[in-house]
Amino acid sequence: MALRKLTLVGALVVLALVPSTSVASDIVVVSPNNMHGWVFFEDNNGGPGTGHMVTGPADPPLGSGSAQLTVAPATVPVPIDRQALGTQAYQGTMISDITSLNYWTYQTSITHAVTLQFDIRYHSTDSAYQGRLVFEPGAPSGNPGIVSNAWQPWDGLTGKWWASRPGPTGSNGLCSQATPCTWPEVKANWPTASLWPGGALLFKVGGGWEPWTGNVDAFTIGIQGRETTTYDFEPTCQESDGGGNFQGDQQGNFSFDGDGCADGDHNNVQSTNRGDGKDFSSTRLDSVQTNSAAHMITVSGVGISAGAPISFVFVAVESGPTTPGWVSFTFSDGYSNAGPLLSGGVLLH
Repeated sequence: MALRKLTLVGALVVLALVPSTSVASDIVVVSPNNMHGWVFFEDNNGGPGTGHMVTGPADPPLGSGSAQLTVAPATVPVPIDRQALGTQAYQGTMISDITSLNYWTYQTSITHAVTLQFDIRYHSTDSAYQGRLVFEPGAPSGNPGIVSNAWQPWDGLTGKWWASRPGPTGSNGLCSQATPCTWPEVKANWPTASLWPGGALLFKVGGGWEPWTGNVDAFTIGIQGRETTTYDFEPTCQESDGGGNFQGDQQGNFSFDGDGCADGDHNNVQSTNRGDGKDFSSTRLDSVQTNSAAHMITVSGVGISAGAPISFVFVAVESGPTTPGWVSFTFSDGYSNAGPLLSGGVLLH
């Protein structure tokens, strides 16, 4: 199970869970401040649509924003519009090594949703470009139906895929758009397949679509032997860090860094004394949520306390001109501690 969202209800922290094939080991915030290798691009030589980071829509699965892709109406002589957001970080990755492919989309109609695609090499001996494998939401492609005006999760490893080039220069008749394949069938058909060494993994919209706008967020990819990563698409990357001592039922200390997208540091939560004399160090963050209106950040994940693995939720409220700030820890071993800062500060802007 993977954490989708953390919300505060009074003094209670409620963890909303959704099914997933893996648990994220790290969250990478992709924003105009630092795109981490992701780029927006037009996939058909000059279409008039757009791609950019936005706030919302509604309540995104991670953070407060998402990546938005817009398809413009087709007009002569403008080419059919195809817009994409892609990365070359996974070139050469073996299909058999992929352990998770999950993402969320938001769309205002049930006709289309953002597709997940990657340039493909079907055999290790292939040298010519062979097109893409495409995961396309919606029943016509063998995947679940699309809902409108809501965030919807997709799991590529339980869905179906089709080949953009089903002919002899591509999949050689297998996994056509009319007869898409399950992920196990993809692996069985091409045991040595990999992402094209010179290509990209991308989210794409358009190609004969009507004028359309949709969003994508919380993309999780797991690779055997590598850290599983969740990409959080955001319009901006804000300052989120702090440290100091706080007074709860017992006095404790803390430090955290939640703005690795801006400063390049590894996001983390630490304490040399939670309040009960035990130390804590995060080893994985599953969610980093900022509430700008409340000047609050909520971080969840797992770590090590007194040598034992443990899950946690950390909440911090920003220090103000006349207020010292406030933090809380909640751990799966039953210990919790919360209170105002005695020293140090929390910065969230």
